[in-house]
Amino acid sequence: IQYVTGIYDISGQSGQQWISMLLGLAVTVTFVILAFNKYKAEGDGYLNFGEGFKLSFTTIIYSILISIVWLALYIWVLEPDYQDQIMQGSYDKLISQGLEEGTEGFDMAMSMTEKMTSPIFMLLLTIVNGAIFGAIISLIMAAFFKNKRPEFMPPADNDVIDNE
Repeated sequence: IQYVTGIYDISGQSGQQWISMLLGLAVTVTFVILAFNKYKAEGDGYLNFGEGFKLSFTTIIYSILISIVWLALYIWVLEPDYQDQIMQGSYDKLISQGLEEGTEGFDMAMSMTEKMTSPIFMLLLTIVNGAIFGAIISLIMAAFFKNKRPEFMPPADNDVIDNE
């Protein structure tokens, strides 16, 4: 949706990255809440911390995989010159900050930008960042939505009681 509407800016030069981050976080949290609700509805209505973390983290991992596919499609098909756009944006930003082309700081910054925006590095960074932030979000969501089973819970209506 962001790509079609023109909001998606992988170069980070538009200043609208926070919109992408908030939108992505909102979608992720929504899917985790939907997964929790489905788990509780199909089970006995309870969700302990461990189950919640596992369910949340698994949902986020699937989200990361979808993001990786999107990023690969974006990098290699939709915008194969994305790295040039990022490099140009970095160049312009460094010049506007007063660094001169050919100085050690300028060359080092441009070299690091080139390495960190290579397709493989971008995909790996997405996986690592997604897993780290996914674990943090999962911990928070599991703690917030946990609903412990009582120690001595009476049987549910659908349990068969054999009195023989």
